[in-house]
Amino acid sequence: ATGQIILPSSVTAGGGTTVNLCGIVTAFTAATAGAPGSITIGGVTFPIAAGTTLAGQGLITVGANLCLAATLNATGQIIVPSSVTVGAGMTLNLCDVVTAFTAATAGAPGSITISGVTFPIAAGTTLAGQGLITVGANLCLAVTLNVTGQIILPGTVTVNANVATTLCGTVTAFTAATATLPGSITVGGVTIAIAPGTTIGGGPITIGTTICITITINPFGQIIVGSAAPVVVGNPVGPGGPFPTTSELSDQKAGSVLVYNLYSSGSTNSNTQNTRINITNTNPSLSIAVHLFFVDGASCSVADANICLTPNQTTSFLASDIDPGTTGYIVAVASDSRTGCPVNFNFLIGDEYVKLASGHAANLGAEAFAAALAGGLPACDANSVTSVLAFDGISYNRAPRVLAVDNVASRADGNDTLLVINRFGGNLATGASTLINLFGIAYDDSENALSFGFGGSSSSPGTCQFRGTLSNAFPRLTPRFETFIPAGRSGWLKIFSQADIGLLGAVLNANPNAGTSAGSFGQGHNLHKLTLTPTVTLTIPIFPPSC
Repeated sequence: ATGQIILPSSVTAGGGTTVNLCGIVTAFTAATAGAPGSITIGGVTFPIAAGTTLAGQGLITVGANLCLAATLNATGQIIVPSSVTVGAGMTLNLCDVVTAFTAATAGAPGSITISGVTFPIAAGTTLAGQGLITVGANLCLAVTLNVTGQIILPGTVTVNANVATTLCGTVTAFTAATATLPGSITVGGVTIAIAPGTTIGGGPITIGTTICITITINPFGQIIVGSAAPVVVGNPVGPGGPFPTTSELSDQKAGSVLVYNLYSSGSTNSNTQNTRINITNTNPSLSIAVHLFFVDGASCSVADANICLTPNQTTSFLASDIDPGTTGYIVAVASDSRTGCPVNFNFLIGDEYVKLASGHAANLGAEAFAAALAGGLPACDANSVTSVLAFDGISYNRAPRVLAVDNVASRADGNDTLLVINRFGGNLATGASTLINLFGIAYDDSENALSFGFGGSSSSPGTCQFRGTLSNAFPRLTPRFETFIPAGRSGWLKIFSQADIGLLGAVLNANPNAGTSAGSFGQGHNLHKLTLTPTVTLTIPIFPPSC
């Protein structure tokens, strides 16, 4: 009767109006395409129309101090355009992937985009831990905003817990963790604690060296998994540009994994059948441990040994001294000298001189796979028993799938051509994988083609190395090989498996007329690679090298 407002009474925004409100978010349900949501901020709850996404919505968490600038429809629901920002003078805590970053300078502001939201950085502001910021890194931002919404000090950047990230820079301090005490490392001006019992793989860490360290942090900000790799500034092995690590495997480059396609020695007479294996560390300043795996081509059983190479060191050994009476192939893996874990060390080269009692002989280069192309190496530390090397084009170069023999001379002209095919992959702790479903196509020099299938060594399946002389007995062609490639003619072969497996190999030719006939030759080379596969893995046992 007096015209005064009494309860129940309420105040709402008129349809089509805007609302600006700052306060603590106490509840939030995001709207979806088919269902509305809601936000409670400053004690006031606003419905959000279905299909509406607020600008800056990634900032919204319960407890955050935010400002809402919203447009309401006729029913009082938040619609577009509407946005959420951090309140001026407020603090911001946000963890997600960084998609853009420009550092502020003394005279110009910068910016950072994290979780899809871009924040300006006031001129002259350098965040603690700023060296961690790279596009793609998963980080946590804890900063203060000024009245214009710019990031100011105090502000810090840390690694998001339990998410792997990579930090590159010069090591200025390092204390290794022990079984009971934490350690720490300072890289690029950023200091990170190391959890007790954690060993950072990848080789010795030396103050003053430049490294890239891939780490996982626990919720207490300590490194729990870490692997460091040296950063090469320029090309330490000589003038000119470095060989690109992304170039596929080759016997003409350096790598972190080497494969020697054929080794053998006679069980009774090593003078006529033997192999001299050579391996060289081309790095002028870093030592490296190398884990050698000797794979028996017939049984696929594996024996191993470790060698350590100092900077610029080369070494050689005879198969008869190391693994007498065995024929197969060798895999060499660059390893951490303390833990035995695989490391990024693309400085190994090698070759071998092979001679067989059959008269075949060749100098074969070691096939080199580079490491750490677009991603890190597998997690591995002093507690690891095995490690899985992925030849996927990300950790290591991809493995070949289709091989080729570029020229096969006629057997009628005195040529005795030995074909060697290796299965690359498997578990070297228990035995290498075997050859399966091998298939080939033979071409003569008139472009006629015949196909054939074959198995493992001596044409029997269940082996990991095939060795066969090209003749009427192998490959089984119709017409037979010596008719298909007659005297004075030549051809070539394409070889692969019907399964998606990795293959490597070599071809050696012996001709008794090489010393008396101008057109007769002996020697050999690794097989050409026509296609690649990213599916090959190699599991290796892990233990500290004894050197």
